[in-house]
Amino acid sequence: MSNYSKLLAACVAAATLCIPSLAAAEVLSNEQILVRKGQDLGFNCTSRARQSVLDENPELEGEALEQKCLASLTRLFLINQAPVLVPNNNQLIEYYNEHKLEYAQPTLYSFEQHYFRFLPNATELLADLNAGLAVSGDLFAAGNFFYSLSATGIERVFGKDFANAITGPTPAGWFGPIQSTRGKHLVRVISVREPSIPSWQSQRSSLTSRWQRLQQEKWLNRQIGQMRQQYQTP
Repeated sequence: MSNYSKLLAACVAAATLCIPSLAAAEVLSNEQILVRKGQDLGFNCTSRARQSVLDENPELEGEALEQKCLASLTRLFLINQAPVLVPNNNQLIEYYNEHKLEYAQPTLYSFEQHYFRFLPNATELLADLNAGLAVSGDLFAAGNFFYSLSATGIERVFGKDFANAITGPTPAGWFGPIQSTRGKHLVRVISVREPSIPSWQSQRSSLTSRWQRLQQEKWLNRQIGQMRQQYQTP
């Protein structure tokens, strides 16, 4: 058991707050309240719930793990009791304006490519492609046409060097070869869509879900505040 886990377990067992950071202490205090409520409700941690906590907090073990697991189960139970509110347009617009940059769309690239494991005659093939002639490359499982990919999406498929070549200045028509993590490619950029921020109306579904989750969190915090009065040691 790490020193941190031992300290946390000791704090929980003694029902005291001994983490020096004020923010950390507030989180722990809320966790203790949720643990008390879970005990009153008769909750017990299952192996699945315990593993879920470990996935996010691999350093926890022993009593600290059990406390965290019980607090998580109680939190989930309580937040499912929160009323589901329906926001009006003004509330959605206000939330959207506060989080507008999170909805920004990156530059998107569409391109065509031909893949080759080995490419000894790139100059000839490029001349044929730019003349409108058909060229046969090797099979590329993901296909030859790619539409509306961000730089991150391109890198995920082809690797960083390929993504840098596509997202930087490119000539008109076919060019290359470009090296990817799989081989060499001859490429033609079809279009580049500049970054944009979508209208709030187009994001209504996402905005509604996020706004509702925020209201549930606020409701839960109010419930914890009420429970603190019940469980707090005078």
